Amino acid sequence: MTNRIVPNSYQKPNLYTDKLMRFLTGDEWKTLDYALRRTFGFGRETDRISVSQFMNGNQKLDEAGQFLEFGTGLTKTAQIQALNELMRFGILVELAPNNRMNHGRLWKLQLDEREVRFDLILERHEAKRQQGRERTAAARHAALENSRSATQTRGGLQHRPAGAVCLTDRGRSATQTGGGLPDRPGVVCVADPQKHSKKPRRNQEETQSSGEVVEAWQSLLELCGGNEELATDVWRLQEKFAAVTQLKRPDPVDRRGRAQLEREWWPHLRQVLADADDNLEAAEAAMQEAFQSMVQRPVPLNVVGPRSIVNVAAGVLAGKRRGAERRGSQQQPKGMSGIDAYTTRRGMNRGN
Repeated sequence: MTNRIVPNSYQKPNLYTDKLMRFLTGDEWKTLDYALRRTFGFGRETDRISVSQFMNGNQKLDEAGQFLEFGTGLTKTAQIQALNELMRFGILVELAPNNRMNHGRLWKLQLDEREVRFDLILERHEAKRQQGRERTAAARHAALENSRSATQTRGGLQHRPAGAVCLTDRGRSATQTGGGLPDRPGVVCVADPQKHSKKPRRNQEETQSSGEVVEAWQSLLELCGGNEELATDVWRLQEKFAAVTQLKRPDPVDRRGRAQLEREWWPHLRQVLADADDNLEAAEAAMQEAFQSMVQRPVPLNVVGPRSIVNVAAGVLAGKRRGAERRGSQQQPKGMSGIDAYTTRRGMNRGN
């Protein structure tokens, strides 16, 4: 294949994909890619980009009235953190501060591999791996202790025999040495010790379930970048969502249920939490208000999962940030107006 330029595309240095992509977070990679678009994508080496432009794009419209670009979509806190880390690693270079017209700082991309701080990148990567190993070991230990505790306390027994025990040999009798009957019949084993039931023991089932819950937790932890507090909030938010919407939460113990959580629940709940600046109470309130506004419409919208309410919840949070005064149930969240316009254009009577 000849080396030619693909229309409507921009270049990306091999250094970024070959040696940096593995070690950068999703937020950092999105930020770097947007900086590439604004520089190399327009045939220039530098560009002034503000934090808000990184987050939401340049807000310019095309002839049809649609936004030309949407930015990274990160929250302000996450965006600033991503920029700081890229600067710390020497990947994104700040050439000049913000100007009087508030066009943002002047940025340049680092193309010299020797100037990139790989030592700091690898140090952070190894620290995250170590934290993950420690959390996994702690979770496995806790699951094992819970399983042992449940086994010991069931039925009041402190210890359970490993298998069926025969007090005497089959077909033989034990002679009584005291008074009473001279002989008594031998004790017959109810179950043949040579045969094993195919049904797993209850404690084995519990241990297996605990292990799969640990795997689900580890997957959620990776989605949240190793932030255990954030992962806990996402887990609580999913329980709140299921309670508010009366939808059945996929079972994290089941393989299909865990895959559904990873694909259709956790990323969207994480987005709601990010829109609420990682405030769990604000996210829960916005989610509940968004759900009520969707189902109390003259033509209710179907809520089939967390993805259904992300935009409406973001509108609720944006309205609260602006301090807009609510006028009871007559005022709908900002996100609902977009949904109304879409359904009108499509001639739809019921939504998502």
